[in-house]
Amino acid sequence: MIKLIISLSLIIVLTACSTNSSKNMNTTFASIDEIKQWSSSGRVGIRTDDDAHSGNFNWRHNDKEFEFIISGPFGQGTTKISGTEGHKEHEDLAGHEDHKYHNIVLEYKDIVASGTDAEALLLDHFGWHFPIIQISYWVRGIPYSGSKAMVIYDDELESTLKPTTIIQDDWTINYTRYETVNGVQLPHKLQAEKLPYRVNLIINSWDIQ
Repeated sequence: MIKLIISLSLIIVLTACSTNSSKNMNTTFASIDEIKQWSSSGRVGIRTDDDAHSGNFNWRHNDKEFEFIISGPFGQGTTKISGTEGHKEHEDLAGHEDHKYHNIVLEYKDIVASGTDAEALLLDHFGWHFPIIQISYWVRGIPYSGSKAMVIYDDELESTLKPTTIIQDDWTINYTRYETVNGVQLPHKLQAEKLPYRVNLIINSWDIQ
């Protein structure tokens, strides 16, 4: 009898786990604004007129924190930059005040550096402009919320709210391909350019919740 009860309990637990897992996989969203947290992975390339580096990335992001891990570029092996929400007022490289993420940590090799501006940390240590906070919006096909932007659609994509180009903070972001993920259209391939810097992202997988 005891064995029977234990067996039934296990079946109930496993069924519940299976149901929850299936629910997460099949959840659909009416718009990108409904997404509370996401993760993605793929390829990243950063170019100037004189140099180029590329590698793999894994990106985890929610309203309170983010973690961006790059493997390969800059000749540094694995680089990790992470941020948590804070309340200290400051101004970042693009002149945005009261930025949401104030506690930024950059880790690579045996070095751990911290600051309040993710782009400034990457510029100081690698010499690259990589506006990671803005790109966390652009990678989802939406303009960064902290400054004015020009969003361009073609006739076919306007009805589905998929921009072909976003111009913001002196960067031009061009989208060449989208994919459907849980009912919404998310970018698969994009390029952000602010000469002489060009950032290419190819997103191979999305996990949105």
